[in-house]
Amino acid sequence: MLRRVTNMQSRKIGIRKAAHKHKNKGAIVPPSRINKPLLLAQPTQTTIRNPGFENRTLSPWNPGPPSPFGQIFVTTVTPHSGLQAARMLCVENTVMTLKQKISNLKRGRSYQVSMWLRRNVVSTLGQVRVRLGGSPAIYGINAIPMNTYKQFIDAFQIPGDRGATSFDLEIFLFSSTIGTDITVDDVSITLLGS
Repeated sequence: MLRRVTNMQSRKIGIRKAAHKHKNKGAIVPPSRINKPLLLAQPTQTTIRNPGFENRTLSPWNPGPPSPFGQIFVTTVTPHSGLQAARMLCVENTVMTLKQKISNLKRGRSYQVSMWLRRNVVSTLGQVRVRLGGSPAIYGINAIPMNTYKQFIDAFQIPGDRGATSFDLEIFLFSSTIGTDITVDDVSITLLGS
């Protein structure tokens, strides 16, 4: 008399045989409640949020305290890339600041900060200073081309020996009595020697 084996029974038998066969050949056992995979925390990366000013506001950039002699705002006029950029406009002797808190900086390491700058008025007096944790990089206004963009790159050393820290990435615009007007776009940060 022949015994009829259903599909379900043959699958169970096949699975048991396959598992037994793999176990004997030293195959890796799939995760179970007893043997859970170990998940390691992924390292966090230092990044600039809203680097191209494509949000409708400057956030999370902080335009610093308001001044009656200038303003910082998002503009759609001649961005370097994308649809928007940040414009810093000072009408007479004053200092404007655009900054953002940068987290997960490694102490004792150097970071390269890059940004694209463009001058919008003829004035050749004044300067832009960029700072991240230490001494600033200084660019004379006349080094920023008129009506076209130029990339400015500098390296900044993060003070300390070990561990992570946070600093403000600050872009200062110092104007002369004539006034100064620049556009900033595509700000980036890169860990050097990684």
